[in-house]
Amino acid sequence: MAEQGEKTGQAEGTEAKGKKGKGKLIIVGALCLALAGGGYFGMAASKKGPEKPTGPELGDMVELTPEFIVNLRERDIFLRASISFQLDKNSDVHLGADGGGHGGASAPSPEMTALRDAITERLSSLSVNDLRKGDFYARLRRVLADDANRVLGLLSHDKPDKEGKAEKDHEEGKGEKEEVAEHHKGKADLTTVTVDPSKLEHPDWDSESGPILKVYITSFATQHE
Repeated sequence: MAEQGEKTGQAEGTEAKGKKGKGKLIIVGALCLALAGGGYFGMAASKKGPEKPTGPELGDMVELTPEFIVNLRERDIFLRASISFQLDKNSDVHLGADGGGHGGASAPSPEMTALRDAITERLSSLSVNDLRKGDFYARLRRVLADDANRVLGLLSHDKPDKEGKAEKDHEEGKGEKEEVAEHHKGKADLTTVTVDPSKLEHPDWDSESGPILKVYITSFATQHE
């Protein structure tokens, strides 16, 4: 009987050791799977790289050359001004020379041509009384940024879509007169543009969104003819 009890105790001890061993193997296996999974997801995350910022960010600066020379509303006074734009870093707008244009390698891009036209129109609408206001430059910079972004927005709608087909006026249900009205609708004005820093998300910028974020007026002078 004593011998039988001893054998039974040995069997139970062996069974208990076996269960403990299996438990350890399960824990070690779970740890290995966890480490392997963590390594996989870590490698996957490293391959994706850092996410690009979704909001606007200051990027390159572009000088609009040559300088602008226009007559003010007082036709006997003309204005000379040099202006530069700072673009949204995340924008794909091209403002350099267009080597494929009819004017040769130094021909301005369509975007630059449209921008110069819009700015010339805006500067020509100014009067001497506008220039005398204390916050004139702050207002003018925001107005010019709005003009530039509107023009670039219109041009982006004229570019070919993914299938290589340009959008047509008749497809959009708009005639030439409707396009002009849409362009001028809600256009910024010196008297209505917001310059109060407390009401702006980016008080140091001249536009809350791109592609033009800042306007620099590097020279500005008037002269009688």
